[in-house]
This record gives sequence, C-alpha cells and structure tokens, in this order.
Amino acid sequence: MPLFPRGSSLRPNDCDPQRRKTHKNAATIALLEKLTLEERLKTNLEIENRNTLKRQTKLKKARGEDVADMSDTASLITIRDDEFETIRKSPDLYDRFKPFLPSCVIEWISKKNAEEKAADKDVPVEHSFAPTVQTIDCDSITPASFKYPPELFLAAKHGYIPLGLFHTSRIRLLASVGANHNTRHVYPDTTSKGIRVWDVIGMAKSFGFDDDDFEGCPTYNHFIDAMSNLTDFIEEWEKNNSNGPHSQFIFAHSAFWCKDHELIDFYHIWKKTEKALHLDWHNQNLGFDKHTYRDKLQQCRTRYAIDQLGTATSSSSSRGPGRDSRRDDRGDSSSRGSRHTRFPKSSARDADVCCLLCGERGHRISKHPKDSPTLWAKGNGKGMQHPSNGKSICISFNVLGLRGGRGPNQRGCSGDCGNLHICSYCGKDDHHAFSGKCGGGQRPSK
Repeated sequence: MPLFPRGSSLRPNDCDPQRRKTHKNAATIALLEKLTLEERLKTNLEIENRNTLKRQTKLKKARGEDVADMSDTASLITIRDDEFETIRKSPDLYDRFKPFLPSCVIEWISKKNAEEKAADKDVPVEHSFAPTVQTIDCDSITPASFKYPPELFLAAKHGYIPLGLFHTSRIRLLASVGANHNTRHVYPDTTSKGIRVWDVIGMAKSFGFDDDDFEGCPTYNHFIDAMSNLTDFIEEWEKNNSNGPHSQFIFAHSAFWCKDHELIDFYHIWKKTEKALHLDWHNQNLGFDKHTYRDKLQQCRTRYAIDQLGTATSSSSSRGPGRDSRRDDRGDSSSRGSRHTRFPKSSARDADVCCLLCGERGHRISKHPKDSPTLWAKGNGKGMQHPSNGKSICISFNVLGLRGGRGPNQRGCSGDCGNLHICSYCGKDDHHAFSGKCGGGQRPSK
C-alpha cells in the first residue's frame, strides 16, 4: 500500500502501482539505481512536466481540436516510501527537495506532520516538582562535580570540540541547558540517513571564542581547569578501554603542558602550538611524540626570549659593535671599525635589532644580507650553523644562555634541544653571543 496515491493515467485500474511498468531492462534499472535521491526527484519533475503537456494535448484532441499527436505519458523513476519518510522527518532535506516534489507529496507531508503534532498534544503531561540541587561555591577550586551530558559524547565522536568548552563554568552550563542548544546534521557514511549532533562551532561563538587560538582559555589557569576536565571526559568516554588510544594521548598531552608551571610565563606563545598538536591527533591520528613536543616547546621558548628582549624598554642606549668610542676588555677606547672590541651585554632591545651573525644593529638573522660577511657562524635563512660541520647552533642559547639560576637564565635554553651551544660570534662554548664576554671571532679561512 503506497503512502499516497500515485500512478499513471494509462495504468489499468487493477495494476499494482508498485510493479515496474516500463523500466524493465536490467541495464537501465542499474543506471537508474545509481542516481542520487536529488537526481531522481529532478528527473521525475521533468518527466511529470512533459506528461502534463501530453495530457492537455489528449484532452484538446478529445474535444475535437486540431492538435498534433503526442506519445503516451512516461513512467516516473521509483522513489521508495522510506525515502519519502526521510524527507518528511528532516526539515533540512524537506527545504532542499521541496522545489522538486509533486504537489501530492507536499500535501501528504503537511497532513502527516499535522496528525503527529495533534497526537503529541493528546499525551498527558505529568506534574514535575523542583529537582534537588546542591549549591556550588563560584570561587571553589575543588574538582568538578557534574555529569557530562550525553550529547557532548556524541558531538566528540563527530568533530573536534574546542578546549574552552570543557572549562568548569561552561560544562555546568551545557549540562543544565544542553538540550536547548542548536544542532547540525552529520552523515557518518554514505549509506547513513544522518543524525543530529550539537553545533559546537555555534556554541563556541555564543561563548565568544570562535576561531581563537586560545580556544576560550585566555589564561594558564583557565587552560589547566579545561584540560583537567577534558582528561576526565576522555577517561569516561573510554571507560571500557582504559588503555584506549584517546586516553593514552590525552594523558601524555596534558601532562606535558600542565606539569611545569614555568610554562605560565609564555602561555600566550605556546598555546597556539598546543592546539595545533591536539588537532594533529584529532585530524591525522598523530600520537604523542616526546621529541617533537620538546622541539616545538623549545621553539616557543626562543620566540618568547627574543620577544621579551625586543619589546622591553632600555634604560640607556648602547652602541653596536664596530662603532667608535667603545671600550675594550681593559677599559681603553678602541678605534673606529675594530672587529676585536668586546660585544656589549644584551640590553633590553639588543635581540630585536642586533644580528647574531654579524653583530650589526638593524636586522635579525633571517634578514641578514646574503652577500654580507658574518663574524663566525653561517646563516641558513632562518637559523645559524657551524661553518665547518654544518650543525645547527642554538638561537635561544646565544640570546639568554643555558637555563638555570635566577633572572633571565630561567628562560634560556634547557640544554636538550639537540643544537650546538656555542657562541655564534666566535665559536667558543664558555659563553653566549649576548653575554658581553665575546670580543668577536674571526671567520676561519676556507
């Protein structure tokens, strides 16, 4: 029994409307079955328009009008009942396919929806009492005491969830009013009818951090809170598989970024890197690699050290190497243009304008002219390398030295970056370029 009346004016009254009338060739049927639902609907609309013209011509001829003969009306391509039901139950599909639907289908959809809506009104509503709640101190830093909404687990299965949504304040809000959030349609595979999941991008916009590298975690404390909740969320998500890949990754990822509170000083530098590594896992299944993480973090430390020295204000201006009226190791004045004058200690703005290759003010390593000489180390476009063996020289070390002690050295290189820790001006390993101890080395002869 079809969902609604359908058939051809030429079909006999006793003919089964579900039985194929004209499309009986196996090759034709195979080609028709490969068409998408939208293509079949569009084709049927074209066929029905031509059939309408043919019926009007037959009517005119029956009335005695002089009109040319036309062929019989053509059969429509089969659209299954379950496909029409899918269109009816999906507002998005209905709006998309409505221009191609015949009037009888639109009338059936309107009638069926009205019947279901009326049936829902007849269902008695039970009286609901106020639920028992536990008051939570807004300033409390105790572990979150809430249940993650099931919609969040479903959304995590079908897309990346920004870290900021796992902040305790937002998780509590999602758990309380989650059902009222907007949803989006996803199709897990080509054969699926599609399901609705939370629109996390829209939710992030409502919280004010869409397309944000900080993902709604503007401070390190926000990051720690959200990462802790995300770890608990993943653990519950894989509770039947405690050693699952998601849990293994997030435990290692979280421990790396949360264990060392020294990272708080340059959170604004490395947060973008942390997000990129997290997305690499989500999009490409790139697992946690300790060496990759350390290398990325060291790059962030170097950027932070250079930015700190470049943006801070200096109490006095210092003159660049190779200038006159500057003192050597003994305090005597040197002549103009000497290359053996002691390099000054780094002032607050030396790193921003003093090149680690030639010692001249006004440009960085990456902007050092290709044809200009260097004091000792060679440039390779972005960094520095040993002039003989070609090994990379650590930039962070030459700016701030090795990490340790107090003061600026707390932000220096950790010593395990894998690069050479030698002065880029002379090649010695007992000081760094901006230490103020270097007199400027001579480039080895080739």
